[in-house]
Amino acid sequence: MLVFFLLCAGSKEAAFTYAIASAGAVHSIVAACARGNISLCGCDRTPLSQQNQDWKWGGCSADIGFGMKFARKFLDAREIEGDARSLMNLHNNRVGRKLVKNLLRTDCKCHGVSGSCVMRTCWKSLPTLRAIGDLLMRKYHRARPVMTIQDHGKLVLINK
Repeated sequence: MLVFFLLCAGSKEAAFTYAIASAGAVHSIVAACARGNISLCGCDRTPLSQQNQDWKWGGCSADIGFGMKFARKFLDAREIEGDARSLMNLHNNRVGRKLVKNLLRTDCKCHGVSGSCVMRTCWKSLPTLRAIGDLLMRKYHRARPVMTIQDHGKLVLINK
C-alpha cells in the first residue's frame, strides 16, 4: 500500500524525504537510459580524462547528466513559491542529485587471451540505492537547522 505524507513543517525528516526522492529519481532515470527504455538518452560515451594509459574508456557509462537535468526539471518544478520552505526543498533536492553523481563508480573489464589483462575497458556505473540511502542517512544524523535571510534582495539559507 502506498501512503503519501504531507510534510508541513521543515524538519530533518522532510529534508531526508526530499533528498532521497530526488536521488531515487536520478537513479531510476539513469538506469532506464542505460537499459534503453528512454529514447532521449542512452549510454554516456563521453570519455573522462584518462590518467592511466593501461585502460581505454568504453562500455556503457551512466548518463548522469541527462538524469540530473531531467530529475531537476521534474522535481524542482513544484517549488515555485520563492519562500523559505521552497528554498530548503530545492537545496535538499540538489543534495540528493549531487550525491548520486558523487557516488558513481568506475567499473572495468579485462580483455585478452586466456584471461590476461592486456587491455581494460572502463565505464561509470550507478551506485546501489542502498549505498545512496546509507550516505543520506549519515547526512540526516548530521543535519543542522537553517534559516533564511535577505541578501541583496534575494532569499538565502544560512546555518542557525
